[in-house]
Amino acid sequence: TAKKNARQYRVSDDLSIQTISVLFLGLFQASIGTPPVANSTALQAEWDKSRTDYTEAQRLAKTFLSKFIKKCVVKKDDRDVRMLFERFIADLCTVLNWPAWPAAESALRTLALMMTHELKTPQANTIKAADSSYRGFLIDMVGVITCVVCKQSNAESTADVLPDGDNDDEDARTACVRSAQQQMVISYLLNNDGRDAVPFLLNLWLAEGDAAAEDRQKQLSDLIDEQSRQAGTEETIEKVQAANLQLAFSRQLLKMKPVLLERIVAMFQDANITLRSKAMKVLANLVEEGESIFADEKVKAAVEQNLYDGAVSVREAAVDMVGKAM
Repeated sequence: TAKKNARQYRVSDDLSIQTISVLFLGLFQASIGTPPVANSTALQAEWDKSRTDYTEAQRLAKTFLSKFIKKCVVKKDDRDVRMLFERFIADLCTVLNWPAWPAAESALRTLALMMTHELKTPQANTIKAADSSYRGFLIDMVGVITCVVCKQSNAESTADVLPDGDNDDEDARTACVRSAQQQMVISYLLNNDGRDAVPFLLNLWLAEGDAAAEDRQKQLSDLIDEQSRQAGTEETIEKVQAANLQLAFSRQLLKMKPVLLERIVAMFQDANITLRSKAMKVLANLVEEGESIFADEKVKAAVEQNLYDGAVSVREAAVDMVGKAM
């Protein structure tokens, strides 16, 4: 099929993504300079350069993604950018938390923020405000990202990376576990042709945590220095992905679940019947994925309200969702 042929870059034996997705992620990640090793004579200066590269890469990626979304405003039969964009998001979700593609997480977060903003504040007297098919398309895309965020937020790690021995200091123990997980991911990348992803990943880790930036820089430089000199351990990709997922729990994408659900629920107040129905179907898809969204009182109240909506399609979607939840 045309959809299958569009995905020609193989990321694993059974998974492929589009060439445009590979180019975007590759350029996003490759534009960042490698952070220094611990014994560098210009540790701070080199880290500053790497962090500047990272900030600039984020800015350029945001510009590209913003223009990509704007291309979806008008659907053209001869050149369906929306289909390309839909596949692009699906590709990012496919490689999310794969160690070699850390930029996918940043891109998905940026896209989620942009699209929820578009749904929240459509510009008056523009084609975006008038084109319900465009806003419906955005609801579908936000729903795809919400599904992935919910699924990964609820995942339990199967990575056996706990340090030996007991530790009464919970903070110290957490730091040890985190360090072990980071070592596993870096070691895997260095020994499986993933070195180009390391600078981006280290900068991603640098942006989080409670310690001072200088302390985290030293810790990460020590980590890359140590793993570069050690013989790599042959961990399975499944184990490394599980460790990488645990590291992602502290970052912003997997914390966006309440924001995304709130924006979907807010669409029930829209005057457009099609948009209300689409938002209801997005929640139904979340239920199919095993998401317990009825724990959220706002979602529960919105679904109850939609059971009495004046539009038949909205009531049917609400009944279908309740049926899937039972």
